[in-house]
Amino acid sequence: MDNCITRWKHGQLHHQAGAWTTAPPGIRAAIPKTTLLQGVASSAAACLDSNIPPRKPIPGRPGKTTKATDKLLKSEVLKNPQISETELKKAHPIVLGNISEQTIQNHLQKELCFPSWSPAKNPLLMKQRLEFAKKYQKWTAEDWSKVMWSDESTFRCVTVHQGRVRRPVSASCYDSMFAKKIVKHPEFVTLWGCFSGECSHGGLYFLPKNVTMNGER
Repeated sequence: MDNCITRWKHGQLHHQAGAWTTAPPGIRAAIPKTTLLQGVASSAAACLDSNIPPRKPIPGRPGKTTKATDKLLKSEVLKNPQISETELKKAHPIVLGNISEQTIQNHLQKELCFPSWSPAKNPLLMKQRLEFAKKYQKWTAEDWSKVMWSDESTFRCVTVHQGRVRRPVSASCYDSMFAKKIVKHPEFVTLWGCFSGECSHGGLYFLPKNVTMNGER
């Protein structure tokens, strides 16, 4: 464009009928600068549009999941975190019928950020606990101070390191190279202790080997 402006100043260009030609010196002053710039810009745009190659197609097959699929999967997992890939396919055969379970699993984990975890174990509020709480709900602090509380802990006399191994698909998981030897019923020692509100703590006691406090009940 700078070259065109320079040539226009010296009377070498003339815009006529949508094209630029060599202008005679006599009409140099009749060409406005804005006309020159507009003509050069339109010519450059036409040149670029005709010479830009088309975009190269993305290699590989197109993905089977869409935004609608992502929205459906996210909604179902938020409603029921324990739902499986098989249950998702059965519940929505039209949308997820042509998508494999592995693809659904990978998409939930990597794209939607819903990794699979083992659920945390919370104790259930059992019927016996409710009955116990209702039975003693009117007790005072003095009544509870007369109760002796006890607990025990069991310590296994063996060290277990689970670890992980890389095993070929064709190999057996029970092959000695990929298996870990453990003691099925290792010996253990039980430690028992008690305390109360009146007598404070009652000490710690080691029970005989392989014996628990309530083992004979």
